[in-house]
Amino acid sequence: MMRLLGVLWCVFIYLCPMSHAEKNYEVSVLLDAEVEKCWGAIVGREHAWMEHMRVELEAGGDFVVSSKLPYLSGRHRVVSFKENERLKLQWYVEGWPSEVEVVLEPEKGKTRLTLQMAVDAEGAPESVEALKYPDHYFYFIGQSWRHSLQDLKSQLLGGTKGVRVLRANNDHLVRLEVEIKAPAKKVFEALTQEALVKKWNAGLCMKEGKIEGKVGGVYSYGWYPLGTPEGEIEDGPMKVLELEKDKLLVIDWYGGTEKSRVSWEIEPMGDGRVKVKFKHATLLGHSHGNVWSYRSGWADSLYALKWYLERDECMGDWLKEKQ
Repeated sequence: MMRLLGVLWCVFIYLCPMSHAEKNYEVSVLLDAEVEKCWGAIVGREHAWMEHMRVELEAGGDFVVSSKLPYLSGRHRVVSFKENERLKLQWYVEGWPSEVEVVLEPEKGKTRLTLQMAVDAEGAPESVEALKYPDHYFYFIGQSWRHSLQDLKSQLLGGTKGVRVLRANNDHLVRLEVEIKAPAKKVFEALTQEALVKKWNAGLCMKEGKIEGKVGGVYSYGWYPLGTPEGEIEDGPMKVLELEKDKLLVIDWYGGTEKSRVSWEIEPMGDGRVKVKFKHATLLGHSHGNVWSYRSGWADSLYALKWYLERDECMGDWLKEKQ
């Protein structure tokens, strides 16, 4: 499993005692909206939770989602519901059935949303990649749920848009965009100053990390000791390749069969907003699932940057995950 995603989420993940076939996942988020508004988004009435939703809110009704995120697209089924409180679904993971329950609870003017997913994977085909890893139950599925719930948070807050997965993405390219209500200077500082990176993205940049905001300077998340030979780095960055104050950061990235480049381009939009255009390419020697893991992991990172700059929040303050 790639070090990027393992480090990003080790702060949230612990393994639950269960048989190999029984897999469970739970995520809890605190949303800045009243229960009724959150419920409307969950069932597709307003601020649609996921893309192109079609919901027949009745037992046995369709819950259809067409999403760019793995494991969320498809025709699922409503099992039962209680208005503004809970929704139980039969959810299909590449055709294999699971159960999903969404529970909404008021909490000091906000809403606590808890999503639980359970599946008996006994007999599931090996081709269903998300069900076959004993050490990280629902690892890939969890990435998609996190992205979706963070997008819901962004929609309910209004204003700037969440992380978008652009059409240009493929098995060799990760391209994402996010709007952030902050000056370009603040965004640039958050990407290039070591103390700030460790604050807003503590799950990514370890205490051993070292970042030098200059071309040719060190850019390490601390996954390997400084001075580690290039041939021994299986995943991660080491050096700043390009730097343009308040506009651009480009670093190298090891992993796969060739070294790639990771870039953040900061584009002012007016009204105190910027658009961050993110790119990681070219990804060679990776499986389709690994590329999606990079894509989801970098989306998590961009959301973490957004919440820190817009709301002075760290992701762990409002999102808790169990696997």
